[in-house]
Amino acid sequence: ISVCYKEPYKVVESGNIGFTLPIDIHLKNEGHPKVVRFVYTMFWGVTEWVEYERCEGITFENPSLNFYEKLLQAATV
Repeated sequence: ISVCYKEPYKVVESGNIGFTLPIDIHLKNEGHPKVVRFVYTMFWGVTEWVEYERCEGITFENPSLNFYEKLLQAATV
């Protein structure tokens, strides 16, 4: 942990780091699932530029009519 008490407030570190980053999406619906979790593994400090894109798909089986309408509205935004 680095802490700066005086100006300039700048921390410079070098090296490599890797960690997992969980992302929870909370859904307001009557059915399940209430929370959808995606886990990303992040790596920083590699020697070359890394560009990464990831697409996730979720299938809702038998959603309520209210939730289905909300999904359709969200898809058109």
